[in-house]
Amino acid sequence: MCNIFEGEFPVENTAEDGYVGTSPVGAFPPNGDGLHDVAGNVWERCRD
Repeated sequence: MCNIFEGEFPVENTAEDGYVGTSPVGAFPPNGDGLHDVAGNVWERCRD
């Protein structure tokens, strides 16, 4: 789990999980591999 954007991108961020924009590091539990906050790295690599 992580928070990037919720709602209709880029028009409306609903902040359903309580965070506008990105969430603080460690705000969500780790995935099945014990990793936290890795979505940003994936997003950057895909964008490159």
